[in-house]
Amino acid sequence: MDTLESVFPSADVKCAFIFAHYDDAALNVSKVLDSCPPGSIDMVLCSAVPSGRLNSLRQMQLPSRIRRSRASILLNHAILGRPVYGEWDDHCGFSVSTQEVMRERSAEHDRVCSLFDVDSFGLDVLDSQYGRSGRKGEEKALARALDLVRDREIGAVVTHPLDAQHPDHAKAVKLALAVCKSAGTSLVTACERPYTVCSAAECSHRNPGYARASATVNLDDRTWKLKHEAVSCYPTQIVGLDGSFTYDWMARPHLGVECYQRIR
Repeated sequence: MDTLESVFPSADVKCAFIFAHYDDAALNVSKVLDSCPPGSIDMVLCSAVPSGRLNSLRQMQLPSRIRRSRASILLNHAILGRPVYGEWDDHCGFSVSTQEVMRERSAEHDRVCSLFDVDSFGLDVLDSQYGRSGRKGEEKALARALDLVRDREIGAVVTHPLDAQHPDHAKAVKLALAVCKSAGTSLVTACERPYTVCSAAECSHRNPGYARASATVNLDDRTWKLKHEAVSCYPTQIVGLDGSFTYDWMARPHLGVECYQRIR
């Protein structure tokens, strides 16, 4: 296993973090968020909310039992093209409009970016629980990401693993790859917490076949305290994650280990 210095050969290389959701970067790459040089940026792919009259109807403050009912799901599918009712928002206990949910998530994220002193930008693609942004929306996101990377003279893009299974994570990886190809930057991927559990000594998903260098990092006391504080800034996400994982996913043996792979 290599060191983090081999994954990021220079401490002066500014990073762009391209992750799907507001909490992903803090969960996955707090070590690099904390140590990246000034000018590094955080880009959140899924920062848009549905628009239009039909979507406004769907945002009505209905009880969750109605929103998740078979009739409501079938109606959403018939009108909007897929059985969407805001599954994750519902799982996190929200009963307000998507616009209000996104305002709350954005406010949580602003507090985290202040902790790490990193600027954040939304790329305004729809979360898959809301619908599809389409090719035009994804092209706009790519154009904005490229502008930011070039304007900030970014040297490395950090994102989800290449084989990410979540549809939004996979979209973020696709965008990150396109940015690296066009801007000529390095690409670094990170194991996904809390979905991945790696030991203090070894990454569970290390793939020497495509990684030029890789490192498993045990967070020191100061960085662990900072990461725990950052993750705690997402109470709306914690509710959902607590209901999804049977193990103590916020414990240091699980969340205090981060893995990085330099792909190019």
